[in-house]
Amino acid sequence: MRRVVARIALCALCARAAVPPLDPDAREETADLIVVGRIVSATAEEVSRREGHVDSVSIGQLEVEVALKGDAAATQTVYWWYPSARPAGWTGHQGQAPAPPENVRIKVFADAHGELLVPNGWEA
Repeated sequence: MRRVVARIALCALCARAAVPPLDPDAREETADLIVVGRIVSATAEEVSRREGHVDSVSIGQLEVEVALKGDAAATQTVYWWYPSARPAGWTGHQGQAPAPPENVRIKVFADAHGELLVPNGWEA
């Protein structure tokens, strides 16, 4: 009986699992923009996507030290999100987990519009 309960618990945990991180090669290949810098300011807003799905959507200003891929302005606008609320039992993308920190030197991997790749669009 213990084994059955343990298996059910394990399945429940797996069902809530987030999307796995992009491996380093896929992340570099997928990114249109790779830059190193610091997020000097950011704002966040709660956005209702559909019933029961609310995301925290952030817009940040990244002070660019160096562009490793793509063209970047001295200050680049970047975007990211993470779920604020989901229906019970929901699985899927978790956005940026965790969100990028402000005033810390990071490397950003983004699409052509500046949205960080999900789920691991930055690294310290």
